[in-house]
Amino acid sequence: MEPETVNQLASQAEDGNLAKELKKLNQNIDELRHSGKFMLYSANPFKFALMNFIAGAFHSLGGLFGYIVIFGAFIFFMSKVNLNQLITNWVESTLGQINWEKVMPSPQLPKGINLNGLDLPIETN
Repeated sequence: MEPETVNQLASQAEDGNLAKELKKLNQNIDELRHSGKFMLYSANPFKFALMNFIAGAFHSLGGLFGYIVIFGAFIFFMSKVNLNQLITNWVESTLGQINWEKVMPSPQLPKGINLNGLDLPIETN
């Protein structure tokens, strides 16, 4: 910068004019930014709608592609696992840990009753 410009800035800063000018400049820049967006939206609404539609379509297709890849990987890994054997082993180990006498006690006959000598009829259809 030239010394004259520096002196001018120094004198404006002393007066507080520099701060005011910077605020005005920032306000003007903000107005230009917002008017640019408004012009983009209102200049050609069909083009704006088409661009938003295309962006949404590609966003949806990307999500669909991602889900297909993840689902395909899930199916691939699940096809390598023998679920039938895993479930059978789990059920056997779980049922083996149960104390069946507490769950379903065996029936006890009163003392003195013996059913071994009885001929009970067997029904046949």
